[in-house]
Amino acid sequence: MADRLLLKNAHVFYKNSLRKLDIYCEGGVIIEVATDIKITDAQVLDLSDKYVLPGAIDSHVHFNDPGFIHREDFFTGSKASLKGGITTVIDMPSSNIPQVKNIELLNAKLDIIREKSNCDFSLFGGVTQDEVEKKQLQETIRLYDEGVCGIKLFMSTSNPAFKHLNNGHLLETIKHFSNTGMLLVIHAEDFDICDYNIRVSKLKNRNYPLAWVEARPAKAEINAVQTAITLAKDHNIRLHFVHISTKKALEEIKLAKKHGMDITCETNPYYLEFTQDDIDKFGNLSKITPPLRSREDRISLWQGINSGHIDTLSSNHSPYEYHTEKEFDGANIWNVYSGTPETEFLFPYMFSEGFLKHRIDLIKLVDTLCVNPSKRFGLYPKKGLIQIGSDADFVVIDPEKEMIVKNENMASKSKFTLFDNFTFKGLFEKTFLRGNLVYTSEQGLIKERSGRYIKRIRY
Repeated sequence: MADRLLLKNAHVFYKNSLRKLDIYCEGGVIIEVATDIKITDAQVLDLSDKYVLPGAIDSHVHFNDPGFIHREDFFTGSKASLKGGITTVIDMPSSNIPQVKNIELLNAKLDIIREKSNCDFSLFGGVTQDEVEKKQLQETIRLYDEGVCGIKLFMSTSNPAFKHLNNGHLLETIKHFSNTGMLLVIHAEDFDICDYNIRVSKLKNRNYPLAWVEARPAKAEINAVQTAITLAKDHNIRLHFVHISTKKALEEIKLAKKHGMDITCETNPYYLEFTQDDIDKFGNLSKITPPLRSREDRISLWQGINSGHIDTLSSNHSPYEYHTEKEFDGANIWNVYSGTPETEFLFPYMFSEGFLKHRIDLIKLVDTLCVNPSKRFGLYPKKGLIQIGSDADFVVIDPEKEMIVKNENMASKSKFTLFDNFTFKGLFEKTFLRGNLVYTSEQGLIKERSGRYIKRIRY
């Protein structure tokens, strides 16, 4: 019975529509989706008037484990994800020690985190200047073949310990990885623009929060996206741009897609909700990379989701210790860290402020949070959809109830969010992972450390 689960009378998102159906699961996978399923000796839950959607995939988290676990670790980060209906995360290679840049370092990280996670997880590998200059790119290919979901690189300095690629490094990397099936995951900001502006701002004592926006302008993202596309266009390589924040960068990506390039991109909820006009309100907490943008950019990102040119949505979950790394005596925009912890609010925000407010339909919600990341990062059809044979990962939502966001109630170690005091419509009541109830809004974490490492299973 513990291995058999029957969900009854739910409004299930199945085959691109919401239908009143039952779902029968056995051994952690979906066995049957139909009306009026009758199974004996199974755990039965009546979910009348509740929505059942696929568990989401947060394809951009920094859980900082191992190395910086005063900020977050895999246990607390994955707990936060489950709270927000995320059943699979993909962790970045750069914000931990060791950084995941070869198979040996991958296994070293897995040895530490494998038994910690409350949700299923995959990993990205990374490439820096060191691998290019030391002629170690073949090791990066072996890392990708070992099952990471993509190879992350920075075109500007975000984490100084994870060295960015200049244009020469990037071209060499693209040429080396051409025809391998590799997916390059790109943080696109122009190093020269950002570096010059930051040095000038510091010399002139521009320490106010808006100086971050001035130093990393929209043009830095636009130039970097254009450069990466130009360098890649004559090579058989796949690109995925993370945290796209500007209208013009998105237009460049649209054009490249139109010309047949294999390119996808993501954005994040804070670019959909806030603009640089909100920076005075948030102060140093508004420091994210890339920075908050204009109202025009914000509108274009919603349009990009609806047009299908923005393929995935993620949280870019970046936790820090509030009183030592975000707000402290002597804090200014240059000595605080960049990022906010948002994995538990990604899905609730998009359900409430996207779907229920008619900015996007339910198909787009599920595509960008579940189906598209599953396909792009090699987890399909195991993850991201409700169909026979897929993992029984679900979130149960009461669309009539509300949740009020409070910093102090966050599951993350880092108790701050730009969405503090927001009210989201739609209460995420239950999260199931491979047929097991693992989190409820009433009781919190039900089943600890049940997450598994999921290797990429296809391109």
